[in-house]
Amino acid sequence: MDTNIVQESDDSLVDVNKDPAIDPLFINNCEERDADTTLMDSKSQSSKLKHKLNTEEKHLLKELEDLEGWEDLPSSLMKKLRSLCIKLMHKVPPQHKIELTGSHAPTRLEKKLFEKYGPLRKGLYTPVEDKIITKNWETFCQVYFKRR
Repeated sequence: MDTNIVQESDDSLVDVNKDPAIDPLFINNCEERDADTTLMDSKSQSSKLKHKLNTEEKHLLKELEDLEGWEDLPSSLMKKLRSLCIKLMHKVPPQHKIELTGSHAPTRLEKKLFEKYGPLRKGLYTPVEDKIITKNWETFCQVYFKRR
């Protein structure tokens, strides 16, 4: 007799648990379809974003592919690069003598030293600065890597 009572109470619990008003974790068929639609929408959005990123980064991927060949530099070029002695064409500004690398942020002391000579900028280069950097690189390459 006791087992029948337990079974009845278990069955009634199952029935009660199917009511979404009582069991917030219950998902009926309609909600499952809504969840599938939401999932499909997010998949299409992520593929659009992925396509957009791929389009914007194609030139970077091309450059990376080109850089793979740098691992196989001819030994003559490697020797030339190792023995390269840079001759400065201008006086080095004092702020450029402060030890800074691109692999870590400057320390507080480095920031204070640099700010003695001018403001320490953050962020991207301006188009004018990009042109200056490009021009300087081209001049450097012409001076040290003349085509023979």
